[in-house]
Amino acid sequence: MLRPIQRQSLADQAFAQLRDRILENRFRPGEHLPSERELADILGINRSSVREALKRLEQARLIDIRHGEGSIVLDFQKNAGLDLLAHLVAPGGNLNAVALRSIAEVRLLIAVEISRLAALRAEDPEIAAAAEIVARIGKLDEDDLASLQALDFEFHYVLARAGQNLALVLIVNSIRDLYAAYSESFAPMFGPLAAERDLYRKLLAAIASHETTAAQSICTRLIETGNRAILALCEDAAALSPLSGRATNHEKE
Repeated sequence: MLRPIQRQSLADQAFAQLRDRILENRFRPGEHLPSERELADILGINRSSVREALKRLEQARLIDIRHGEGSIVLDFQKNAGLDLLAHLVAPGGNLNAVALRSIAEVRLLIAVEISRLAALRAEDPEIAAAAEIVARIGKLDEDDLASLQALDFEFHYVLARAGQNLALVLIVNSIRDLYAAYSESFAPMFGPLAAERDLYRKLLAAIASHETTAAQSICTRLIETGNRAILALCEDAAALSPLSGRATNHEKE
């Protein structure tokens, strides 16, 4: 999918190229990246930009910079955190089937637990805030998927806050960043949801009544309704790239 072209610094471009080649397994775990000088020559940029890019790779836990040894590629599946998901969705510009499927699956698990905790702990202000969002969802045109996508996030964020679990709130924030960066990739899930918007109202009613089992059941239906479209997209393996970190036929460039 095409996205608007953004201005990027030389360091940003170097980071993106090296990140994608690591995620695509062109640079394998345990291997050394070329030296700063070599990377500057290959990429046609100054060494300070290369150094900044390498620092960002280290912060993402994709490489380990060792004094006297250079930059060693790490196995991201052993070392990286949740924030790397945003980079895994489309390394090299190609949608990653396994990353998208993984996000859809973990979104289901998280949303159901958030609903359970919200049903246990939600107070009147959170319920009122969620009710306002549900009312706005109900007034949307069925083809206004962009607005539904934004309101869906707001709804689940309010429920996460109502559940009073800081770890889940932070995970929801990471999912928000994914939505913002790849909104077109996740758009297919909101077509089916537009026709099932009453599930938001039913879920909120269960939470307001503190019915944990009902809240979990309705939330499962809500998330699975959207996930089916994403999972169908993931099955189109010809259009999507494989998950890196496993053996591939890519040759290093």
